[in-house]
Amino acid sequence: MSDGDIVIVVGKRNIKGQPVLRAVAEVGEVDIREEPVADDYKHTVYRCVEWLYNDGPVARRELDERFQKGGDGSTWFRGTLKQWKPDREDNEGVKSLLDDFVDQLHASPNIQPKRYDFEYSERVIQEHISDHPEEFGEGVGVEQKQLIREQSTDGRKRADFLAIVGDGSATVVETKIDTAGPSAVKQLKGYMQDLAPDYDGQVRGVLVAEDFVALEDIAEEIGESDIELKRYHITLEYEDVELT
Repeated sequence: MSDGDIVIVVGKRNIKGQPVLRAVAEVGEVDIREEPVADDYKHTVYRCVEWLYNDGPVARRELDERFQKGGDGSTWFRGTLKQWKPDREDNEGVKSLLDDFVDQLHASPNIQPKRYDFEYSERVIQEHISDHPEEFGEGVGVEQKQLIREQSTDGRKRADFLAIVGDGSATVVETKIDTAGPSAVKQLKGYMQDLAPDYDGQVRGVLVAEDFVALEDIAEEIGESDIELKRYHITLEYEDVELT
């Protein structure tokens, strides 16, 4: 690593199921101290950096195709330390690509870490929906109080949805752990289309997830379809128990 090199900090772990980019910095010259940099950082050799971006993690999928797999500035790295090698022949082209990369990071929404540290499954969300069908429309109930799960649609697709049926219509609810994007909407639309003949076209969809990414693309994918989004929240509450 040399003075003037650019460092791209990639997330060690995904956030809400999304690979993330955390920061971009230009490194300076090596400085050697007689004393450690800090009490909890015993190294005496360090470099100052100029942060080009350090405003929070951004889901890699928010960036355009140049920075995706196969793009001329792909940011998909494996291993701890890899060299970013844009497919550009001149330094000015690389500089322009870097500027666009940093601009996109600044313009993209941050993706926030989970506020809890436990795992759960889609079944938990589906069971909660079954107990609270009123969240999805007035007078809506779950057919036979049963979740319709892993059902084959007419298109022979295996669907991990539940269908809430009432008054000759159906509400198809697709549940996702973590985040959902345009591909989840496309999946839900496919289930709705497969079920439409059974309900005279009276099928609406609800996509349920902890959070959503690429909202503009989601809106474009929904188009004229009768689909709404619902964000759920995971919480744990604690209270003291008094022994009397």
